[in-house]
Amino acid sequence: MQRFFIMFSIIFLTTSFSHIVHAKEVGRSIVVLGEAWIMHGNNKNKLTPGHRLQQSDIIVTGERGRVRLLMADGSKVYISPKSRISLQRYAYSKKSKLLAGFDLFWGKVRFLVKKLATKNSRFKVHTTTAVLGVRGTEFEMSSPMPEGANSMAFDAQLSLSNMPKSSTTVSLSEGSVAVTSSNGSQQVLAPGEQLSVDAAGNMSSPSADTSSSEGAASGEATTAGNNTNSPASLINSAASTAASTAASAAASSAASSGVTQGSTLTTPYEYGTPLPVGNLESH
Repeated sequence: MQRFFIMFSIIFLTTSFSHIVHAKEVGRSIVVLGEAWIMHGNNKNKLTPGHRLQQSDIIVTGERGRVRLLMADGSKVYISPKSRISLQRYAYSKKSKLLAGFDLFWGKVRFLVKKLATKNSRFKVHTTTAVLGVRGTEFEMSSPMPEGANSMAFDAQLSLSNMPKSSTTVSLSEGSVAVTSSNGSQQVLAPGEQLSVDAAGNMSSPSADTSSSEGAASGEATTAGNNTNSPASLINSAASTAASTAASAAASSAASSGVTQGSTLTTPYEYGTPLPVGNLESH
């Protein structure tokens, strides 16, 4: 009888522990292009497709790094090159209650947030100068890299409160976003609207033709410029476009065969379905 009780206790504790570990997962990295790293506490590792994300994880992308995340509730996050963002909080229950909080230190990020099913759900993004409150929407936001960003990129103790104030730009495609600046001003954006918050917390609406996109982590390239480009910049732009086209063609070919190429997960994936064998065992 005593032996049976001991065996039962071991099985129960093992099962419970396994459930707790699995419950920490708040999303996964679906696409990783170029150099990208993930930090959890003081641990820093190269980010790869299929990595299980936890609360407080920090993602840093290099000069050509692009990342796409799929969160537990189905929301998607596209991280552009030269960015640092923290999954400060992400709690999702089966009752569709979502409590999400991101800290964007610098860089450009695009969010596709699923419509929040409950009134007490929250999805917020913080920068040094603004807080965005979201309710089911698609938007892009950016904040320039501060001086000394290279030395701060992998500082586990870095927080928005001990960083120099930097401007925030928000562009809304769909849904609704309430932006509150550091000086207490607030504005609700409608689809198609843009808003900038300067380092002092002052809000303004920039004209649409002054913005340019570095492209999304999905690999889609957006070009912007003017007629005063130098020959060198035009050559670089042409080379970049050719490289992007070649990469897209290669990715499409790989996707049709259902395999992965480089560090990009090309197999279609929805959260909750198994990834191809070999992508998760190392995480």
